[in-house]
This record gives sequence, structure tokens and C-alpha cells, in this order.
Amino acid sequence: MKKVILTLAILAFLSGFSFAQEQTSFLKLKGIKGDLGLSWDRYQNMSLDWMKARTAQDGAFTDDLRNMEESEIFYSSLGGNIGTQLLFTAPSLGNEKFIPEVRLGLSMTLGKEAIVDYTNSSFNFDPYSTSSTDYNSLMYCFVENETRVNAEVVWRVGDQKKVTFYGGLGTNISASFDNDLFVFDDYYNNRTFAGNNFEAGNGFNSTESVFKGKSVFYQRLYIPIGLDLKMFKHLQGTIEYKLGGGLEEVVGGAVSTFRTGEFNFGMRLNIAQNNTTSILDYLR
Repeated sequence: MKKVILTLAILAFLSGFSFAQEQTSFLKLKGIKGDLGLSWDRYQNMSLDWMKARTAQDGAFTDDLRNMEESEIFYSSLGGNIGTQLLFTAPSLGNEKFIPEVRLGLSMTLGKEAIVDYTNSSFNFDPYSTSSTDYNSLMYCFVENETRVNAEVVWRVGDQKKVTFYGGLGTNISASFDNDLFVFDDYYNNRTFAGNNFEAGNGFNSTESVFKGKSVFYQRLYIPIGLDLKMFKHLQGTIEYKLGGGLEEVVGGAVSTFRTGEFNFGMRLNIAQNNTTSILDYLR
């Protein structure tokens, strides 16, 4: 089935490329764009089993959760995003108001973290009491760096004005390698044992373990929307938001779905000159 889908996709791409070659303005380079921001994937379920599925040494780390409760489960993995795209003109198909643009790019999501935290605690604020304050926390943090290849088609309104709005459709494929699972085991007790008696004290113990994670492959489909603000004749500032969904496959594991999002600030350098006056033109 996968081979059939791949064959159809290749045929569709080649037929579309052949048709587009007949258009004189197809994929003519018009600029380059760079972005910085945040990227996240939100899952319907995230648990210790979710962490185990991503870890090559799942039997080696602490998973005894007796008498412990879920504390912090964000159901999302979040990381910093950096990327660049080449911008191309595309056939207008007879509509001059909406200017189509094809974008091909490469980006990285760095330090992407997913966290599951379990705790067990009993509190007594009197350090001289016979009962003590005990706090135990187990935090599992899966960290990955993801490399993405993306393609987008957007339609721009006001392409040569001070403010340009756009929206469209995009997709990316990506993979993360050399991932790690960090396990933080923290324990606190407000009394120490001296001789035959308990005395007031501050006992804190923390351990950190690192386990090798499995590689993960992703595919996403999303809607990019944003605006460009003219700064100089060839330069625009950009704000962009992406929202969609995706599939992931852990190597040696299952396939699952998630919702995805991205928020970026950036700069856009255009080959064509925009002669519309902006406030920054007066500062030169």
C-alpha cells in the first residue's frame, strides 16, 4: 500500500511539474526568508508508556509508581525553531488579487522536550513534630532535535504594499536522531535521624539518569497564515502562525497522530524592489 501511494504521489508531482513548465513564470526565484520561533506537537495521550516507547533501554530506568500520582503532564512537546525558505513565483491562474507563491525550505527544532512528572508527598510544616514532610518526584523528559524539509503554497494579498497578508497550505517531513530520555528522581525530608531521635533538618537527594532514545519520523500537514511588514525596498519583517496535524512513527514502535503548531518571527529579503514608502525609509 505504501508503494502504491508513493508511486501515485510521484506521478502526480511529475504531471504537475510538466504542466507548470508551460507557464513562463513557474518557480522563478523571488526571495529568501528566515525564521525564529517555537514549534510544538500536542498528543491526545502522554504517559510513562509513551516515554518507554521512545527509549531503547526502557527496562533500565525507574518505573515503580506505587503511591505516586500524576503531577505535570503537558501532553505537548515544545522546542525552539530556526529555519530558512527559498521563495518562488507561481502561475497566477488569472487572479491578480491573490498572488501565489511557492516556498521550499529547511528548518530545525532544537531542544524539543516532552515531560511527564509523578509525585508522592505528605506535608508537615512543624520540623519538631513526630511526623515529617516527605516529597518524592519522578520526572521523565524526552529531548530530541528534529530536522525538517518543508514545502508550502501561499496566496498573498497586497504583495507590493506596506502590509501583506497571506495564507495557504504546507507540509513537511522530518526526523529526529540521537535522542535522549532524562529521568530526574528527587526526594526531600525535613527531619534527620541522630542517635535514637529525629532532629530538625533538611534532607534533599536528587539523582539524574540519561538513557538512549529511539529515532522518530514525522509527517505534517498544516495551514500557514501570516503578515509581512515592509521595512525597506527589499526587506520585510514577518510574523507567521502554522496550525495542523501530523503522523509520527517511532523506529520499532507504533504510528500515532498529533496536532501541531508553530509561531515564528522572521525577515524576508525580496529580489524585486517595493517602492511603497514605509516609515523606516525616512530613517536612512
